Amino acid sequence: MMPASRSTPLAFTIVEAMVSIVVVALMLGAALTAAGAARTRQEANAARAQANWLAQSLMAEILAKPYTDPQGLNLLGLEVNELLTLRSSLDDVDDYDGLTENPPKNPDGTSIAGYTGWSRTASVANVLATNFATTSLTDTNYKRVTVTVKKGRQTMAQLTALRTKARDSW
Repeated sequence: MMPASRSTPLAFTIVEAMVSIVVVALMLGAALTAAGAARTRQEANAARAQANWLAQSLMAEILAKPYTDPQGLNLLGLEVNELLTLRSSLDDVDDYDGLTENPPKNPDGTSIAGYTGWSRTASVANVLATNFATTSLTDTNYKRVTVTVKKGRQTMAQLTALRTKARDSW
């Protein structure tokens, strides 16, 4: 007995090959798009972590200082004898008001490596005990400290803290 002859070929047709190529190309495009988006998110998260570190380190430095000037001067901002000194010589919280660093610097004035294009600012304001959002021209025993970190023009981190005169008596 003779085997029956087949009328269909065993190989792919050109149409089937084209369809499989299109499906693979679409899947590859979607995979590359997803990988690119994941990489972009990873870089953004790393930049935010760096910005938070920059903000936290300056905030910790500021909050470690006394509420009032040890020499008895109670002026908001730098006193005359501090105008041309390094940040390491700032001796009270409000001396940091108006501090701007571009790029961010260590207390000794040296730039922090790897932060070209970044900036860091600090502001200090007397605020009311009843409403910390309301500033006062006179000392209220509460100072609001804000540190802002930017990469280029984009704000990457901003921290706000309150510093009280009572903490100095602990």
